Amino acid sequence: MTTLRGWDTGAMEENEALVRAALADWSQSDEISTEAMAGRWVAEPSITAPEGWPESGFFQGREAVIDQLQRLKESWREERVELVAIESAGDRVLVNVRLLGQGESSGVELDMPFWKVCTLVEGKTAASAFTPTRNPPGRSSRATRRFR
Repeated sequence: MTTLRGWDTGAMEENEALVRAALADWSQSDEISTEAMAGRWVAEPSITAPEGWPESGFFQGREAVIDQLQRLKESWREERVELVAIESAGDRVLVNVRLLGQGESSGVELDMPFWKVCTLVEGKTAASAFTPTRNPPGRSSRATRRFR
């Protein structure tokens, strides 16, 4: 087993591959399916979006997470995520992505960069925390502390 700072690099590479696959799934589908969630997320996942975002808050449980992600997808006629950077630290994967799309009603173009910290447990996502910058002030900064 190869380690970096005491972490299993093979497991970190697997986690990065899982996150890359989940981002690809997001871009290829118009809706969030329960089956897809079951394959990629733990039974009681959570997502956190920071204050100031249109859909901010903490969402716990598979149904709440599916509902929240579906609301995000429904706002856009077409949308996709583009991976900018990815790095791992133990059971966490930090990704910098751009959300690209076009508004469903307005037609407005979207190009929103953000960071996402995914915590993985036994090959499935347990939590995702979204943040507008890599090292935000306040509570969200704890999510990225391992990546400094």
